[in-house]
Amino acid sequence: MIRAVVFDLGHTLASGEGVISEPANLLGVDEERFAALYAAGREAYDLGETDAAYWTPILESLGHPATPENVARLAELDASLWLRLRPEARQLLADVREAGRRVAILSK
Repeated sequence: MIRAVVFDLGHTLASGEGVISEPANLLGVDEERFAALYAAGREAYDLGETDAAYWTPILESLGHPATPENVARLAELDASLWLRLRPEARQLLADVREAGRRVAILSK
């Protein structure tokens, strides 16, 4: 009998929609350029690197000051975008819970 279901957050429950376009727009930079910088250090960031260690080189490469405020603003925007559950994923979680199963969500 299945007692619990574990879902991955990134690219499963949450699509990450806007993680390139929204910060690029905020900074007034080209999305392709931002995307390359975003991807370059992402694995280390997802594994626990600090906000400053990840966002400072991105900001500096794009010609923006890496102030604590700018770093915090980008980190908060990024986190909020990755936490937006797709509506069908939200319903799936509700359905699994309604079926009496425990639900766990993980991310690396």
